[in-house]
Amino acid sequence: MNTIAKYSDEIRQHLLHGGFDDEAGHIRQLTHEVLDEQLPAQTRRKAAVDLIDRCHVRWLGDYYIPDIDYNAWGNLLTRFAKALNTFLRT
Repeated sequence: MNTIAKYSDEIRQHLLHGGFDDEAGHIRQLTHEVLDEQLPAQTRRKAAVDLIDRCHVRWLGDYYIPDIDYNAWGNLLTRFAKALNTFLRT
C-alpha cells in the first residue's frame, strides 16, 4: 500500500470513529481520484490539492476525534499533506 493510501485509511478510520461519516467518504473519494492512474493528471492534481486543503488546522484539524489526541491528529494530517505535496511535485 502506498503512503497516501495508508494515511488516507488511517484518517478515514479516525473520522468514522468520531462520527464524521460524510467527511470520511469525501476523503475516500478524493484519495481514489489521486491514485487512479486512468484519470487525467489535472483531475488527480485537483483532488490532491483538495485533500491538502482539508489537512489544514481550521478544517480537519478542528475536528474532535475521540480516539487520538490533538497533537497526534495534527501530525497525521501533516504527514498526509506532505505525502500529497510529494505527489504533486512528481
